[in-house]
Amino acid sequence: MGSRLIAAVAAALAVAGTAVSVTVADSASSAPGLSTRAHRAAVAAHSHTVTTRPGAPTTPATVPTVTTPAGAAAEPAVIAAADGSTTPYDYAGITTSNGRDTYVINNVWRPVPGWNQTLYAWNPGNWYVVANMPAGNTDVLSYPCTQQYYTTAENTPAPLSDFTSISSTYAVTYSSLAAPNDAEAAYDIWTGVGSSNFTQEIMIWNSNQTTPGLPPAGTVVDNAAIDGTAYQVWSTSGKDQNAAGGTITLLSSSTSQDVNILADLLWLEAHGYIPPGSGLNQINYGWEIRSTGGRDQKFGVTGFTISSS
Repeated sequence: MGSRLIAAVAAALAVAGTAVSVTVADSASSAPGLSTRAHRAAVAAHSHTVTTRPGAPTTPATVPTVTTPAGAAAEPAVIAAADGSTTPYDYAGITTSNGRDTYVINNVWRPVPGWNQTLYAWNPGNWYVVANMPAGNTDVLSYPCTQQYYTTAENTPAPLSDFTSISSTYAVTYSSLAAPNDAEAAYDIWTGVGSSNFTQEIMIWNSNQTTPGLPPAGTVVDNAAIDGTAYQVWSTSGKDQNAAGGTITLLSSSTSQDVNILADLLWLEAHGYIPPGSGLNQINYGWEIRSTGGRDQKFGVTGFTISSS
């Protein structure tokens, strides 16, 4: 996956399977917007500036019939801007959500010619995008996702040692997992050490992947069994997470919709893939989209939760 991911933040308006990756980004639990591979070190602490991206669509993708999820707001937030974000949510499905640090973002961070993507978000647990990405493209162009910040009030990663549990559930919807679509549902988790925020990116790839599709970036460097789930461990830089652009991905074919995020992170820490004393900055969940064959396709998340203590 090398250089993919988030590059969006604050606009205005306003759940699965398993695998993992690591990178850098923003730094504030109250900061809206995103963080992920492409601009990891480039995201300044508490920087909420929205930069207009070239090639932004002038009209949204074709809008399908909109069905309101049970228990959701009657009307979704509709966001077509590449770097568009909902306003923050106070979402009961995420333990630490407080109305300042939970977002859903459109996050087209590589807006190549011909892209089009519109986000329809009722809340962080129920949303989808209609995406139209060029046929044959093999780079990640967008990562629409739910985004939850954990950076502390002191602007440091929340130590993993402070948690007794971090678990997540999800379910996804999609038009098709067959070619020419190329996409996968995944967690994108950012950790740091000490006063350094967003210094590692860890992805967890779920079983919801298009076939055929591209594998994670790097090579298989290990195998793991964590809390009953078998993973291949992929890395672009071995155990050297100080390497620029390094990404760790936990890849699983499990169809379980329950993920023990804390157990995954502690395994990576114990085996040297992330540094000792690591802390949590951000958990994201959504779809990495490369291609839809040049046609409108839907990718969504339903019932997404994060429980922590």
